[in-house]
Amino acid sequence: MNYYFLKTNVHIWKNKFLEDLDLILEQNGYIKIELNWENFELIEEDKNHFTLKGFIEFGNELVNKIIDLKIDNILIISDSTIGFYENKINRFIKYKLLKENIKCEINAINGTGFKAEPNFYSRVKMNEYKNYNNVLFIGGWNDNF
Repeated sequence: MNYYFLKTNVHIWKNKFLEDLDLILEQNGYIKIELNWENFELIEEDKNHFTLKGFIEFGNELVNKIIDLKIDNILIISDSTIGFYENKINRFIKYKLLKENIKCEINAINGTGFKAEPNFYSRVKMNEYKNYNNVLFIGGWNDNF
């Protein structure tokens, strides 16, 4: 199984906790994926979630990064980074990956994380995802170790 994660200590969310989280994941063999977070428009009143335009930009960059991995399947476990817009955005990412012959499942639950329940690891272990040998974690901002 190959594990990937989006770097969390980024843009306006930089802090020591997220710096440590990224380091711990890398030290444990997870492969870091970096995105240009400054390019994704945020909801003005929120600053934690993308506008629809920002999400499309995020989704396009994420899909391109996944294509660059040269894999044929991926399970994406996410918090509200993807879950905020519910199934509409999941379909957008899945459609773009399927066009590239990359099988994808997205499990996005708002408010979750590596520790925040239901945590990322418990969701990977669910039987329905056994056919995936690549997992991408998107989140960590909800955790408070």
